Amino acid sequence: MEGRVRHVCTRCGEVHYENPLPVASVLLPGPVHSVLLVKRKYEPHKGDWCMPIGFAELGESIEQAALRELKEESGVEGRIEQLLDASSYVSPMYGDVLIVTFEGAKIGGTEVPGDDAEDARYFKLDEMPVLPFEPQVRALAAWRRLHDEEWTIRKSMEAFVAGTRRGNVFASGMASDLLLDLLVQDPEAALSRWVQDVMTHPSTTGYRAWDKDELATRGRFVLTRFSDWLKGTLPAESLHAHFIRLGQARRKEGLAFHEVLSSFLLLKKHLWAIFVERGYRGRLLDTYRVLELDKRVAYFFDYAVYHAALGYGVGKEPAERCP
Repeated sequence: MEGRVRHVCTRCGEVHYENPLPVASVLLPGPVHSVLLVKRKYEPHKGDWCMPIGFAELGESIEQAALRELKEESGVEGRIEQLLDASSYVSPMYGDVLIVTFEGAKIGGTEVPGDDAEDARYFKLDEMPVLPFEPQVRALAAWRRLHDEEWTIRKSMEAFVAGTRRGNVFASGMASDLLLDLLVQDPEAALSRWVQDVMTHPSTTGYRAWDKDELATRGRFVLTRFSDWLKGTLPAESLHAHFIRLGQARRKEGLAFHEVLSSFLLLKKHLWAIFVERGYRGRLLDTYRVLELDKRVAYFFDYAVYHAALGYGVGKEPAERCP
């Protein structure tokens, strides 16, 4: 019947349909990107670690079944956050089953092993044992994909805050490092726009007689210092000394300080434009990368302008006494 062999009553013709058994499981997140697992007390897969899992009962929804299994096996009371995976699985004991895995959230209870579990504890993602049920492996992968941007942003923001509290942004592994790398690999687009702007802008008329290649070389050097400093490979003292010397040199070349300041701001403008063009693809993480780097750029140019001003003689402290 319908392309399948089915059990049929020879008297009345009633068909006995066999369907996959519904199974509910819960991925419960813990602290520091960890997941609650229980150690199975019985077969199948006795002694293995897995997420709380069990058959749905008559009269309950699949969500209710998931929360019941969570409570019975781990002692945790929870709520359903979202569906992660629904996959077919062939059990060595029960045949075809349909495993539905939800992401849950803890609202009460204490993590203790229940009736079908020998142990219950949280495992960090880099310490996870091999899960015996393939649908739970897929659910775990889906959960990581769903939260990857959130985790990346949170980690990067914590590094940024820690850096600013230290008075600098010497943080490694920040989300906006990707845009810095793009700039280092190909700085010419930003440089060419900046050179053209500096040599034609009404606020930087003193640069109009400069050689374009020389101006680009100097701009390229600044961008290198920019990247090295923000990535923590250039000491602050070296950066300060460089821009003090830059201020002294521009003063000797006869440029007004407001023109030097404008040249910095024009470079900042073109960096921002390049970062948006290269780094924004509509995702939340892209938006965060661009905004985070904008803040880091602001820190850099604050440092650069301040020390160039000291070298130029605008500050009260003599340049040679500046840290």
